[in-house]
Amino acid sequence: MVKIVYIDLEFKDKKIGEKIYKQPTEIGYAWFSNKKHLNFKHYQFDYNEKHELVLKLLKEVIEEAKNKYNFDTLIFWDNRQDIKIIAEAKVDLSKFKIEDIQEDIANLTNNHRLSLEVINKLFNLPQQLENELKHLSEEEKKLLKLHTALGDSTRIAIIHKNFKENQNKFINQIKTIQKISESSPKNSKVIKTKSSEKSVDLKIKQALLKKSILQNIPLKIEQIKGIKEGILLLLGMETLSEEERQLEEQILKEHKYYQLVKTLQEKNYDVRGFTGELLKINRFLKINFDLTIKDLYDSYSKKSDN
Repeated sequence: MVKIVYIDLEFKDKKIGEKIYKQPTEIGYAWFSNKKHLNFKHYQFDYNEKHELVLKLLKEVIEEAKNKYNFDTLIFWDNRQDIKIIAEAKVDLSKFKIEDIQEDIANLTNNHRLSLEVINKLFNLPQQLENELKHLSEEEKKLLKLHTALGDSTRIAIIHKNFKENQNKFINQIKTIQKISESSPKNSKVIKTKSSEKSVDLKIKQALLKKSILQNIPLKIEQIKGIKEGILLLLGMETLSEEERQLEEQILKEHKYYQLVKTLQEKNYDVRGFTGELLKINRFLKINFDLTIKDLYDSYSKKSDN
C-alpha cells in the first residue's frame, strides 16, 4: 500500500564565509490516515544554529517520520530547492518515490507552473482546510497560514486529494481560466468561467498570465548559467534581514544577471518557473512587452560595457 506524505520546507539564505547556503527554518508534513483524516506535524529550526546541525536535525525529522509512519512517497509543490536541501542533509532519497504536484499539473495544462497562491484562491483551499480540520482550535488554525511549512504542506495534501479524485474537472477548470485570461482585455477586472459562473479577480488573472517559456532563444551556455544563478539569488532573498539587504545592494551593483531577473520579475514574469526552462521563449513576454530574454540581456550587456 502506498503511503504518501506531503512535505514543505521553509528556508532562508545564510552567509558563511564567502558562500551562501539555504538554511532550513521549518518543515511541515501532512498525511491522510486510513480513516481519511488529515494529519500533520511541524518542526522549527533555529536559524542561528550551525548549518550542519540544522541539516542533521532535518534528517532526523524525515527519518523519524519514515520509520514511524512507513511513508514511501514524498509529494511537494515545486520540489527543486527542497530536494537539494534534503539531499544536502544526506537523507537517502532512494528509499522514496518523489513527486512534484506543481509539475504534474503544469504538464497537463500546457506547461503553466501555477503558484500556490493562485491555486489557494482558485480552489478556495482555506475553506477546504477548515472543512478537513474542524476539530482544531482557533489558535491551532492560525498555524495553517499560506507560506508556512505547515500551511503549505496541508494545502499540498488538499490539492493532491482534489487532483486524484477528479483530475479532469480539476485540470479543465485551470485550463478554462487560462484561456479566458489570455483572451480577455488587459483592463478587465473580473473573469467569469462558463462552467461554474465563478468570478476570478484580477490578481488571479495576472498570476495565470505568468507563463512558462516556449522555444528557441539564442543564449550562450554561460549566459544561461549566469541567469539561473541570478534567479536563485533572487528567490533566496524574498525576506531580507538587514545583513541580507546589504548583501543584495552589493549584488545589484556587481551581478548583471541579478539585475536582469529583477527586471523580469517587475514585468510580471514568473521567475520561479524560469529556472527549469531556460532554453524556451516566453510567449507572454513577447506578446505583452514585445521583449525577449535576449533583449533584456543585451540591454544590460550594453550598460555594463559603458
